[in-house]
Amino acid sequence: MENITFQHLYTIEYKQAWDLQEKYLAENLEIKKRNRDRELKHLDDEKEETKQYFFLCEHLPVFTLGKSGHIENLLVNNEYLKTKRNFIF
Repeated sequence: MENITFQHLYTIEYKQAWDLQEKYLAENLEIKKRNRDRELKHLDDEKEETKQYFFLCEHLPVFTLGKSGHIENLLVNNEYLKTKRNFIF
């Protein structure tokens, strides 16, 4: 049975939650890379297990543009964004 690390982050800034997920993703990718290197070298030692996480959090409303999005794609103006305390990521 897999172990899953649970973290209740309560209310957190969107970027903080994003960065935390990116950190743990990078760690798991490094583990997978080491396992792949072992496999390519035909080493018989035991594979490292990746770690599983479950984060529970809440953040203020955020407009996410995605990797190829642009501010011009939003259907609201800058004044609206300023009054609603929304954050664009």
